[in-house]
Amino acid sequence: MMDSRKKSVYEYREWLKPYIAKFKAIRELSEGSGSNFVSDAYVTPGFGQSQAITGVRLWCWTPLKKPEKGKPSELRETTKGKSGFIIDPYDSVVKAYIPALGYKYKIEDFKNYHKDPKAKERVDKKVRDLIKGWVQRPGGTGQAYINRDKLDMRSDLDQNALYYVALDVHVFLSLVKTPPPGGFESDNIMFFPIQTMVFSQNIAVLFLLEVWCREKQMEKYIEEMIGARSLEVEEEERIEAMFNPKEEKKQRLPGVRGALHTTRTKLTAIAEGIFYTFVRRGPYEMVIYERIAKMYSRSAGAYFGAATGLLQAKMGIK
Repeated sequence: MMDSRKKSVYEYREWLKPYIAKFKAIRELSEGSGSNFVSDAYVTPGFGQSQAITGVRLWCWTPLKKPEKGKPSELRETTKGKSGFIIDPYDSVVKAYIPALGYKYKIEDFKNYHKDPKAKERVDKKVRDLIKGWVQRPGGTGQAYINRDKLDMRSDLDQNALYYVALDVHVFLSLVKTPPPGGFESDNIMFFPIQTMVFSQNIAVLFLLEVWCREKQMEKYIEEMIGARSLEVEEEERIEAMFNPKEEKKQRLPGVRGALHTTRTKLTAIAEGIFYTFVRRGPYEMVIYERIAKMYSRSAGAYFGAATGLLQAKMGIK
């Protein structure tokens, strides 16, 4: 509680600094003779113009199902694995980035993912539960439709889709206001740039996982500010574990096991290098120029045209 209170006082002080500096400057100026308001050009109302710029970055994506001759658009349930997906999206690519997310957003179990087997077990279970929550609800169409009247793009996961098309939209709003009596106020909204990309489902899981980590970091920050009860419980458990440590079973030959694990990792890396010399890495598309650029990227261009067409229609641009 004491640490939470110190953190609250520190944050309040940092938040107040710009406001105090602003009003202190106004007070010091008003303590003069008052003639500055009519003689100093930088104090007259004519220099009271204000300008503000704000922005937001939008991500929206939807399943991309490239139509191909002789290929079914949907696969039956029997063709899917235990995860419910055609290919399990929680693969080695996602797992490799988990420690980086842990250090970036200060999540202990994520940091120790490759070091502590118990932490790895907890993280795997949590990610599996999150993926279940991100999966499209039963009864949904799984298809997005974009036209000049409406834009609807889902932001969840589709178990029948291996790839997604996404729009990365940067929105900027510029505001200008001049002082009275002849002043005016205007605003200008800009959508630039709008980028289209195609990525596989494991990258979608990684992105959603980072969003979840950011939310957890914000929740923890707020709890530290207000001194939430959950922090007290964590501190009590930490102190109790410090004075009453649990007896752990001693491992037999820990040095030998560590050496065997290191040797197995090296041999696996060598075997994979030899194997992928003759076989393309998978399970997703790796032929950039022949398939991704000519087939998937061209299909994604239709979404870009529909989105920009919608914006132009709403702005009255012909």
